[in-house]
Amino acid sequence: MAHELGHIALGESAISGSPPGPGTPSHARAVEEWCNQFAAAFLIPAGDLAARWAKPNEAVKEIADGELTKLANWYAVSPHAMIIRLVELGYVEAKFYRDVMREELLKREAAFKGGGRPEYYGSRYRSARGDMYTGLVLDAWSSGRITNHNAAEFMGIKNVRHLEDIRSHFGP
Repeated sequence: MAHELGHIALGESAISGSPPGPGTPSHARAVEEWCNQFAAAFLIPAGDLAARWAKPNEAVKEIADGELTKLANWYAVSPHAMIIRLVELGYVEAKFYRDVMREELLKREAAFKGGGRPEYYGSRYRSARGDMYTGLVLDAWSSGRITNHNAAEFMGIKNVRHLEDIRSHFGP
């Protein structure tokens, strides 16, 4: 999103095909590189990073995976984005990224199974209301104190059939 915000800041189209390569016109390539740098600076400000990790006099040869993950989690970015920023700012040698980390990080990203849809539809209603509230509504419904229509209304569900789904998946 920050990369796309960079396109907006430039007043340039954010519609693009594959990543820019050697055959891409120089203007489009420059725009993509600027947007990448903008996103990195937006998400991982140099001053904030320096306050968390003092910049070494010269780039370190490597960074431990745990430390990289810790920093990436702090900024809510991928380890790949984090190491690129560390290299860009002179914290870590580019050789370490290029020769050791790049291929491994690309493999991890390729194997990553994103959030996608939850196991069952009702999870978003349960998550929105919380387990305590959901449990109270299900208890009242199961004991007959409220109707299924009332329970659906309390949960914000339009389709009463989803209550059964929530009940069957609810529990410790």
